[in-house]
Amino acid sequence: PPPPPPPPSSHLPTPAAPVPPAPLLEQQEAPPPPLPIDEEPRAAKSWTGEISKAGVVQCKGRATLERGEDAGELEEWPRMLDCKHRCDLHSAISGTFLRLPAQEQHVYRMTPAGDDTRHGFFQFCDYLAKRLRAGIVPLHPKNGVERVLYLIPTSTSICSTMGVPREPRASLLCFVTRKKQASD
Repeated sequence: PPPPPPPPSSHLPTPAAPVPPAPLLEQQEAPPPPLPIDEEPRAAKSWTGEISKAGVVQCKGRATLERGEDAGELEEWPRMLDCKHRCDLHSAISGTFLRLPAQEQHVYRMTPAGDDTRHGFFQFCDYLAKRLRAGIVPLHPKNGVERVLYLIPTSTSICSTMGVPREPRASLLCFVTRKKQASD
């Protein structure tokens, strides 16, 4: 009789898995077709430009929609947002933002646009936060209505009140409202 085969050894190579016969390979499902152009995810709209204080450029920022609907708002912001005025932070949130109808409470988040102005952006955020102020930027009229943009320094309570996440911490929250008239 022939000698028994040697016991399997861990140092011997294991045989490769058998390759399935050709007909089984042909029966595999084809990959799904690419999405039609209409259904491809769209890049988030954003605004990138300079932030100035009374005409003096402080930094560059990039804003994206954080909550609500944009409806082309970011496209209408000028390349330089000139923060000509400041107001009490509490008044901006409680007296203006929270009084907007829910469907008009669109919140944008602004972050530094590039490493070269990151320090200036953080200084501007700190300037508003330490003074408990909101920046006010007059915008061009839209459909005959004068508008203003509020720049809000972030905190846990402010983010909670405005219904947005706290992160990233080094950012400003923004919202647009119509300019208050003397009769308002």
